[in-house]
Amino acid sequence: MIKIDVGAANASVTDSQNIHLLFEPSANEYLGLCSRYCNTPNVFVFNTALWDKKEELKLNITKKQECSSIFEPDKEVISSFTGPYSNTDRFEIIKKIDITAYPLSTVLSEIIPKLKQLGLSDEELIISELKIDTQGSEYEILVGMGVYLHDVKKLICEVEFEPIYKGQKLFEDVKNYVSSYGLEFTKHKRQVSWGRPVFADAIFEKVK
Repeated sequence: MIKIDVGAANASVTDSQNIHLLFEPSANEYLGLCSRYCNTPNVFVFNTALWDKKEELKLNITKKQECSSIFEPDKEVISSFTGPYSNTDRFEIIKKIDITAYPLSTVLSEIIPKLKQLGLSDEELIISELKIDTQGSEYEILVGMGVYLHDVKKLICEVEFEPIYKGQKLFEDVKNYVSSYGLEFTKHKRQVSWGRPVFADAIFEKVK
């Protein structure tokens, strides 16, 4: 089966039974993944930015790499948190990179036939898991998944409860969207609070 990881800079692949597709738009992080998995035949790494449609975008690189996003940070919201979390310094944009983003449906429609040519069966090409952690653009990536979202058995998606990025969608938006594809919210994992709940990894599973 296929497992997809979008925003895969910190990906850790330990099994050899599934096909892993790792997407990472940051050039440095992409090269790191290539180096890490160059001899792992079931792992494929793509230096591709994903969105709800093909579009030329700006990737905002922040002082703390992990805070980089297609969306600009909302410093007014961030400064409203308590203690050290109100410090906006880590969200300071140090440069903007021009990128071309693609819908995941387009990318998969090119990748899956090539995997079939390698001798993989239709059963082996079922998307068993989709993980997305892209600092605010998760909703748009899900929209860009198109009909392939019907195939996803499990979704692990970072979601925000507070709009720390300007224009981003929040947890309820993601929850409502994927429910129409039969993915039901089951629990939050790794919920983080900065004086009040800010983000978590939301787990959704296909309704039987």
